[in-house]
Amino acid sequence: MTTFLTWSGWIIGVVSFIYAVYTNIANGKMQKELLNKQQAQPFELIGMLGVSAQDKVITPYDFQEKVSSPYHITKLDIDHDGKEELLIQSTDGSYSCKLEIYQFSRNNNMSSLVLLDSVTVNTMSGYIFNDIDNDSFLEIITIDNSKKANKPYVMGFRDEVIFKFKNKKIIEISRIELYSQEDHVNFLKKFNDL
Repeated sequence: MTTFLTWSGWIIGVVSFIYAVYTNIANGKMQKELLNKQQAQPFELIGMLGVSAQDKVITPYDFQEKVSSPYHITKLDIDHDGKEELLIQSTDGSYSCKLEIYQFSRNNNMSSLVLLDSVTVNTMSGYIFNDIDNDSFLEIITIDNSKKANKPYVMGFRDEVIFKFKNKKIIEISRIELYSQEDHVNFLKKFNDL
């Protein structure tokens, strides 16, 4: 009887050890991929995953003012489905700002992050999350280069762009020109005279 208990104890111990190593490796790979991709510090991501969601976030994030911080992580329920999403803003090249929306889930003690959708705008303005139309769904507000601008980085004409996250996709719902067609024409005349 003692031999049976000894052997069963060894088997349970070895199986438990292998399971612990396997889950640690799997979780470590998932976290490492995300941290490497976003250049994040582990304590910030772990802290963010433990924070409860906010109903509204009215905090603009301007990467031009935060040169030493190339990313920003927010956890909230953007589509009002009862599940929190992980929203990661990061620089994307010299003149662009990217937003990625991930779904975080735990199944059978395994954690996973799945990229649901992403969007990139050609400014460094960052994104604001707010329910501007009071429909319980947060809108994503940012500034992008005007689609009418001939040389956007030189001219600097901008549009205010509003996105919505519907059916796990980021959809542009509004683009408001911040400059008129007359402004574009006048600037092009001056620019061509140079």
